[in-house]
Amino acid sequence: MKEKITTVIILFFLTITTSYCQDKAFLKSGKTINGKIIAINQGKVYLKVGKKTKKFGYKNLDKVIYKGKDQTVEYKYREIPGVSKKVLLGELVSGKATLYRMHLTTPNLTPNIFGGGYGRQLYFLITEGKEKALKITPTGFTTRSKKVENYLSDCKSIVDERNNGEWKYNDLIELAETYNSECSN
Repeated sequence: MKEKITTVIILFFLTITTSYCQDKAFLKSGKTINGKIIAINQGKVYLKVGKKTKKFGYKNLDKVIYKGKDQTVEYKYREIPGVSKKVLLGELVSGKATLYRMHLTTPNLTPNIFGGGYGRQLYFLITEGKEKALKITPTGFTTRSKKVENYLSDCKSIVDERNNGEWKYNDLIELAETYNSECSN
């Protein structure tokens, strides 16, 4: 009886550990490492594997898959027009308007969206035909929304939404999707 209870407890903890280690790092060597992302900082990823934190960078990392509450995001090294080097970016929306997210994080301080590190997020919006991406910072929404409106001014639906006061802080994904569905003829 004691052995059965021990087996059930071990299986329970294995299940919890497996669900906790939902993120994946794909290395250039072809190896895949499961763990929990605790921070992403421009070109580095900090992945909790068991009790250890491993750091991966441009030399050995191909991409990472982050499974958040609302969506799964693939982070790869990409060049963005207007950014001087390849950085690790998560593609949130793809199409004629593409939206990327970049993290600037210091690991092991105040929690961020990954559960570790202190950081902020930058967004890059790129539309076909534009030479430079629009860098969107998390501060000053009024200024930011005006910049987004100017950048997407060829889309009447988005300009109308802005004029009607329908934009909110977290609407960047929705705006890129609106552009792709209604304005990318």
